[in-house]
Amino acid sequence: MIRAASLLALSLLLMACDHSSVQWVGHHYGEQDSITVTGTGEVHGEPDRFSLRAVAQREGHDVTAMQRAVDQQIVSAIDLTRHLSIPAAQVRATSLSVQPQWQWQPERRMTGYLVSRDIHISVDGMDNWARLLEGLTDIGFREIQPAGSTISDIESLEQQALEAAVADARRRATILANAAGRTLGAALVINEGGVSE
Repeated sequence: MIRAASLLALSLLLMACDHSSVQWVGHHYGEQDSITVTGTGEVHGEPDRFSLRAVAQREGHDVTAMQRAVDQQIVSAIDLTRHLSIPAAQVRATSLSVQPQWQWQPERRMTGYLVSRDIHISVDGMDNWARLLEGLTDIGFREIQPAGSTISDIESLEQQALEAAVADARRRATILANAAGRTLGAALVINEGGVSE
């Protein structure tokens, strides 16, 4: 089983204010004093969307027959993705490639053609990944290459990290305000500092 972890870290600049008359070193927004703190939020997620590239190819002299065979294999792969309920947006087949094959020794001469097409598929879940690999092998694909993995719901993780960063900034600002004998008010400005994985 493939296991990996992705780390998302976001920093927010939180400007917090109070309404007392005591001067505070920092920025001023109208009649309000303010302090500036930075908060960080981290969330962890494991990749759950797996991608691959499978190649259908034939070698020989009858280009038309090889094209039909290659196209049929690609059609069978697309049918398999439908059977596995893989969204069409996660399936992409390339156009047909026809390349001459050469023999270089003892003299240069053409020995036939290589006809090929690729299909790129992304599938969610390790179980579906295993079923996809088994199905492609049964169809006759002999060249199947992993093409990376991602987290399918990355936006949800980013939102969680943002919420954690704001909470962290508020906590830091509260500590500073309490230490100074001040009362913390509402946020004046919130800036997203960035995202890293």
